[in-house]
Order: sequence, then structure tokens, then C-alpha cells
Amino acid sequence: MRRIEGLARAYGLQVTAVTAWSSLTLVRAPGTALVTLPVTPLGVNMRVVTAVLATVAAAGGPDGPPEPGVLRERLRTASTLRPYPTLVFAIAAPTGATALAVIFGAVRPSSFVLIPLAAALGAVARRALGRRGVDLVGQAFAAALIAGLAGAVSIVLDVTSRPASSRSARRWCSCPARTCSTGCSTSPPNA
Repeated sequence: MRRIEGLARAYGLQVTAVTAWSSLTLVRAPGTALVTLPVTPLGVNMRVVTAVLATVAAAGGPDGPPEPGVLRERLRTASTLRPYPTLVFAIAAPTGATALAVIFGAVRPSSFVLIPLAAALGAVARRALGRRGVDLVGQAFAAALIAGLAGAVSIVLDVTSRPASSRSARRWCSCPARTCSTGCSTSPPNA
């Protein structure tokens, strides 16, 4: 929002960006809406986001903003960037998940099979659901369900990184929503 408002100032306009789940509205200082743009925050392409932010930041640089036509063309070019292939995404997610597992103390070799597998499945599921128009809540639920099932499998197969009370750990893994609920534990008891 600040970058949009800063870009407008660079062109001599005083606007406020008002965001909603399904739209972005630019409002003049007295409260008159200039334009309302519909948005759909599904399957966000971070390559496009990064390129647009870089273009907007450059427009506020010491050389001043480019001609509006040049800016429009740069933004159009940024909007055509394709997302990273699903294979790259499915490799990046388990890499990050495994790194976090190491940071949080995973030590058993079986953990280093189950964690990246669950992360890759979650990444592919989120990408597939996003392409089919499923909202962010549905995507996150699918990924959390996969993670919860992986956690339950790790308890049943006794491949957890640290010993825990079997009954309390099984109860914790039976509710993958605990990681999403306010006030609930985000780690298994006695872990």
C-alpha cells in the first residue's frame, strides 16, 4: 500500500490505497474513489510480485518516475512472468521443511524421509488447488491435513524425533487444526 501511494506521489497524485479481500481501491484525499480494481488472491505468483515491487521502487528513485507509458510497459512485462514450475516448487518446499526440521531438532533418519515427502505433497496440493480456484483457506487446510496425517503416521510408526507419551502424542496428532487455532499448543506434549 505504501509503495502504491509513493508511486502516486511521484506522479503528483495524492491517493490512499484501500485494500479488501477482493479489491484494491485508490481514493483521493477528500474520499472520492478514483478506481477500484478487482483482485483474486489465489495462486499468487511471487515472481510477478517481486518484479512489480522492483518496478515501483525504481520509479521512486533519484531519477524520478519514468514516463507513464514506460511504467505501464514495465508493469505489463512483469505481469507476464510465469510462476516457477511445479517441480521447482515441489523441490523448494521440502528443502525448507527439512531445514526447519533440523533447526527444531529432528534427528532420526526416518524423519528426513517423512518430512520432505509431506512438504512436497502439500506444495503440489496447494498449487493444484490454487489453479482450480480453491481459496487460500482451502489450500492451507489441505496442506495442514497432509502435515497432520504425516504427524500421525510418525507417531504410529514411532519415528518421532524425541520420545513422547504415546497417548498424548496420538491425541495431539489427531487434530491438525491445533496449529491453526489460537490458544492451542503448536507442539506435541513432552516433545
